[in-house]
Amino acid sequence: MSTLSRLTIKDALEVFGVSWNTVCEIDIQRLKKPSRPGLA
Repeated sequence: MSTLSRLTIKDALEVFGVSWNTVCEIDIQRLKKPSRPGLA
């Protein structure tokens, strides 16, 4: 698991300077992608 996958939404807001909605939309899109076994 990479460090970026452990960021909270608040961390992402501060680090990347994006809005709450942007972070949530990115997270939702990421969760919709099928998982790839063995690549965790």
